[in-house]
Amino acid sequence: MSTEVQARIEGICRRMDHERKGTGVPGFLKLAFPIIGAAVVIYLAVFTNGEIHHSTRGPLVQQLNAVTGTANGFMYVWEL
Repeated sequence: MSTEVQARIEGICRRMDHERKGTGVPGFLKLAFPIIGAAVVIYLAVFTNGEIHHSTRGPLVQQLNAVTGTANGFMYVWEL
């Protein structure tokens, strides 16, 4: 690769790099990451067997669970 092409690529990369040295992660991101993770875990725990307590969909979900069987906790774990 010629030095001119390499210099152009480095210039493009420098313009695309918006992270400044010495800056940390913003506080809201540090707080949002565990909150979103906890919300996902809670959602999976609550709705493992579907929305069985909903006024209109609940009976349908209960019938489907009766036919197919309820979901166990291992359905979310990747089997090797």
